[in-house]
Amino acid sequence: MKEEIIRLSEQLNIDDIGFCSIKNLVVDYNKYKLQETLDYKCSFQTGDITDKDLTNIRYSKYKSVICCLFKLKKVNYKDNNKIYFSSVAIGIDYHIRLKNKLNKICELLKNNGYQSEIFVDNNSLDEKLLAYNCGLGFFGKNNLLINKKLGTYFNIGIILTDLKIDGNKSINFNCGNCNLCIKNCPTKALNENGILNQKKCLSYLTQKKKLELGEEKSFNNCIYGCDKCMNICPYNKNVEYYEYDGIDPNEFLNESEDEFKEKYKNSAVYWRGKKVLDRNINIYIDK
Repeated sequence: MKEEIIRLSEQLNIDDIGFCSIKNLVVDYNKYKLQETLDYKCSFQTGDITDKDLTNIRYSKYKSVICCLFKLKKVNYKDNNKIYFSSVAIGIDYHIRLKNKLNKICELLKNNGYQSEIFVDNNSLDEKLLAYNCGLGFFGKNNLLINKKLGTYFNIGIILTDLKIDGNKSINFNCGNCNLCIKNCPTKALNENGILNQKKCLSYLTQKKKLELGEEKSFNNCIYGCDKCMNICPYNKNVEYYEYDGIDPNEFLNESEDEFKEKYKNSAVYWRGKKVLDRNINIYIDK
């Protein structure tokens, strides 16, 4: 069955796939405890440790994790007269794209008598942790998973299933002496203790509805997200750039709410709404 899933993933142009057993999950509990102690969790992070190690009763019927990676391209932010979305928000909303492909794998499982459930981003799981356990990369100092083929430019899709599948070996590697992501983090959300301060991460701040005094100081012409720790990472040097010319800020600001909804209804930025994005643009223009 595992080989059938792999063959189907290739037909679906899924860029990498891995598997792990839920009962054999390796979880760094100290990392979660330290994150709590330092008060680094942002409002987007939900659930508790039982959602990370899958001991939550809602996952009890499942035996295995199938993790799929879908590659992204880089964004070039070179024109300061234009605004940009980060790489994750270019094109059709990845929640839609990924689920459409993962549904095909779930159909295969169902046709063979197995149950499954899809998770893409907006859930309580630690998808990077599951991808690590599935042998799809190692954790970099930027707190992102680094894949040998895709660098850090990918989206993650998770399937939990009651099918028992032999797992892949995790990759034990590290960034060595490279600290480029830490040095180039605009808000110093990355630090030497290895734990991302989610509350300071610029990607979070650009999506936050209400800013505290001073949190806007590091805003730039990327008005949704932040790719700086990825752009600087040596593992991403061969990642292709999008053919994306940015957006005229005045044009965006002058769009009506209805025009925004129609234009971006299939984009990852749609959920955050025009009001927050307008605020971010005005912060950038007023600097």
